[in-house]
Amino acid sequence: MKDRESGHATGGAVFIDWPESRGRSNKADPSGIKMLSFSLDKDSYEIGENITATIPAAAGGRALVSLENGTSVLRREWIEVNDKGDTKYQFKATSEMAPNVYLHISLLQPHAQTVNDLPIRMYGVMPVFVTDKQTVLQPQIKMPDVLRPETAFNVTVNEKNGKPMTYTLAIVDDGLLDLTNFKTPDPWNDFYAREALGIRTWDMYDNVLGASAGRYSSLFSTGGDETLKPADTKANRFKPVVKYLGPFYIGKGKSQTHQITLPMYVGSVRAMVVAGQDGAYGKAEKNAFVRTPLMLLSTLPRVISTQEEILVPVNVFAMEKNVKAVTVTLSSNGPTQIVGSSQQSLTFTETGDKMVFFKIKTGSKTGKVTIHLAASGGGQQTKETIEIDVRNPNPAVTLRESQWIESGKSKELSYTIEGSAQENHAQLEASRIPSVDISRRFDFLYDYQHNCTEQITSKGLPLLFIGQFKAVDDKESKRIKENVQEAVKQLYAANFRMEDLFTGREMLLRMNG
Repeated sequence: MKDRESGHATGGAVFIDWPESRGRSNKADPSGIKMLSFSLDKDSYEIGENITATIPAAAGGRALVSLENGTSVLRREWIEVNDKGDTKYQFKATSEMAPNVYLHISLLQPHAQTVNDLPIRMYGVMPVFVTDKQTVLQPQIKMPDVLRPETAFNVTVNEKNGKPMTYTLAIVDDGLLDLTNFKTPDPWNDFYAREALGIRTWDMYDNVLGASAGRYSSLFSTGGDETLKPADTKANRFKPVVKYLGPFYIGKGKSQTHQITLPMYVGSVRAMVVAGQDGAYGKAEKNAFVRTPLMLLSTLPRVISTQEEILVPVNVFAMEKNVKAVTVTLSSNGPTQIVGSSQQSLTFTETGDKMVFFKIKTGSKTGKVTIHLAASGGGQQTKETIEIDVRNPNPAVTLRESQWIESGKSKELSYTIEGSAQENHAQLEASRIPSVDISRRFDFLYDYQHNCTEQITSKGLPLLFIGQFKAVDDKESKRIKENVQEAVKQLYAANFRMEDLFTGREMLLRMNG
């Protein structure tokens, strides 16, 4: 384009082609000078279908067409390539081409031709995916869309086309599956995965004088991210649900029904069926909500300290209009006590949720506390059980005092134990020689928390010789035996070579001897 008055000019290049639907080859910019771009009419084929490849025009050239898989060449032939339009090459999909073959086309042009500036030799490779219907199973799952905890429901499994199959059935909490973005296993994709091209091809066209042939380079790149599932994390305080059943077998045209009862749980689950039979594989999945007309959701910490009072909020959900008056009760097992009332009442005028609060207090003892919550109303009942650890947040403190007593004399040792923890104790040790505080040092070994190989050995081995330094009663002897056995188990569980366990064997021999 030129402006006649000013003399300024500009220009641009425009490429106009037939749309892909009209049969032209997919002439994307090649990644290499010698790369031949051709296209297929479909992404995948079934056995018996015609496969059509579109090869671009060339200056009186010929093409060597080869069908190859991971181990052999299935077919090879020369074809003439049209110099005025695209060339259609057709062949039929057969069972030996499953799960895929590679269509390898080498296009040769006359030497020193001037019709185009393309290389004398171009080549391209494209995978052709072929599915054998006889290797595909299509399991079907029939179950309610909404489930109730602690209420039996039926799951019916069958094959869509009535084929016989062996299958397993799993019902798993969706929250647990989302932690690892777990996908339902598909054995067909593993047993009939895409095969790599196992045929290697060479030629001498790179060395032909006066012919542009370019250099060989990689045509394909491999990935693996197709198995990833977008994260869809869900927060859920309820205990996960995992049900695994099978394997089961159903004959041709048959189905099988399973009766399953889920524990007290609210959320959603995924039912998964993985099937296989005589080289055919398949999978199916279905999600279902688990809920009741009356539901509870409590909020509790993961750990409680001794001598601590906490408030327990409980969210009560009334999902149906017939739930009007609801009674909520709380009870506990373990080192806790309920402060105030253990039962409260709510009234619902419409569906929704309301909150109630309870107070619990821990004592001086540590251990595990089990909180039981229950709600009833409108002919419905629900319950929830939560376990919490009660710990002492303060580290162990050891106070030591040493006195020398002359013959015939006496000494008074005063002490004060702070708090009222169950682990508090006083211990007196007497020795005719200056004390090395042997009792405190061996107590330290009993509670040693590190678990490297040399540290496990250092913890267990000295306990074998404790009787040579102090008097050991039956109670302490039992404690020593348990600690030594635990050390041997930890060493063995580490899966070392047998020659690496000589220390553990010596410990075991000494303990038994």
